[in-house]
Amino acid sequence: MKKVHKTILIFFVVVALILFLLSFLYIKRNRESIIFYYGDTCPHCKMVENYIRDNNIDSILEIKRKEVYRSQANAIELQSRAKECNIESDLGVPFIYYQGKCYMGKDECIEFLKNAAGLIKNG
Repeated sequence: MKKVHKTILIFFVVVALILFLLSFLYIKRNRESIIFYYGDTCPHCKMVENYIRDNNIDSILEIKRKEVYRSQANAIELQSRAKECNIESDLGVPFIYYQGKCYMGKDECIEFLKNAAGLIKNG
């Protein structure tokens, strides 16, 4: 009888560990990414891209890039995100959306990235 109880206990421990691992992977995989909307010929967008590259921000933050000049779907998504932030006129790129907040323009985007990367590096 003791052998059966030990086998059942081991089974439940293994199942618990598997469930814990799966939940950890699910949370990590579904973590909200920074969404960077840009135009492929936009000079200010290029400056933000250069900042990301020069400061190795991609190694610190998960950034999804979405080009809006050639992709109507991305442009519509950008408009939807902007509306969430009550931006309905003077919408432009570069534009960052993260956790319900919007950052527009080169300076605002770079400042956001600098702060976000610093928080993760330091904390």
